[in-house]
Amino acid sequence: MIIVLFIINRIEAKLLLLSLLLFCIVAHAGLSKDLAHLQQVYPGFFELAPNGEFLIWNDGTQMPVQDTKTHKSLQEKLENPSLADQISKVHYPVGEIDLAAYFLKNEDPGRIRYEPFALKMYGATEEAVRLYMATIPWMPGTFKNADGSARYSLPVTTINRVNEKLEHISVELDQLVLTHPEYKNYLDNPGDTFQWRTIANTNRISFHSFGMTIDINADYSNYWQWDIYSLYLKPTENAIKPENIEGKAVVLVGNRAYFVEDHKLVTKDNALFTIPISLAEEKQNKLLQLGITDGEIKRNNTTNGLMNSIMEQALANGNRPLPEDISFAYYPNQIPWPIILIFEKYGFIWGGKWHHYDTMHFEYRPELF
Repeated sequence: MIIVLFIINRIEAKLLLLSLLLFCIVAHAGLSKDLAHLQQVYPGFFELAPNGEFLIWNDGTQMPVQDTKTHKSLQEKLENPSLADQISKVHYPVGEIDLAAYFLKNEDPGRIRYEPFALKMYGATEEAVRLYMATIPWMPGTFKNADGSARYSLPVTTINRVNEKLEHISVELDQLVLTHPEYKNYLDNPGDTFQWRTIANTNRISFHSFGMTIDINADYSNYWQWDIYSLYLKPTENAIKPENIEGKAVVLVGNRAYFVEDHKLVTKDNALFTIPISLAEEKQNKLLQLGITDGEIKRNNTTNGLMNSIMEQALANGNRPLPEDISFAYYPNQIPWPIILIFEKYGFIWGGKWHHYDTMHFEYRPELF
């Protein structure tokens, strides 16, 4: 009996070892394919080392593909990614799909960015990036000055011919607006294409620093860090409207505002999410007049203005309120699909396909296609 058990245990151990070996082989094959695709979509910059562990740039720089950390959380991948984290097992859903269903998967294809790769390709300083900038007209057939000249001129990098690709997008959007004039407002008043900076309230460099992104009209956009406020301050047709939600709106305890589960803004462990606020004396007096110190505030005609002022105060704190592990149960978007499809045609991903969404944002990332 002991001999039989010994044989069985050895067989199970060998099977486990073979399974692990097979997993490693498959994972390595997948990463090798991703690296080959990376070289294909960014030709002329680097070669792959024979062992597949480095990119060898034209100036001889060796860039490691992986680091020693495994099983990273989303926050760790965002803050300290490897090149493999940027490209491996990333599934960007190209084309028109059932985004609401996809959205619930809590994926952010393209938000993980290995900064050394972009710094090496586009420039390690603002001055270096500027050496390769060109200015393109934005939709000159639609947006014109009185003299007929283009109203908007955008600085864009010439590296990877991003400027040419964005010009093609501009032409196609001009044509789209001819047949769908209702799309014009979404494309008016474009935001950043180039601004050397970090992402707000983080230490991560914004890819707007490289001139290979564009934000379209922010007035028609939704951003995951803003929507905790915009749901109260300027709800849109596609967002959850607080006045249509029954039950609690805000619970005050001391100087903290609690956004409860009825508002679909809870952490993964279903704990209440808090934002520290410090109300001005007149607002505190207003609460006292309503008989509210600690406790529940319901939205109604009497409290609407006060609740909005609480949200404004929280926004004025200037911190990054929502943690990366927060999960949303709704999908707010105002950008028409045909606009998105034109950008994707030329290798630009859309931030609206991130669970932590940014629907004004488009970024040249052909490795994800």
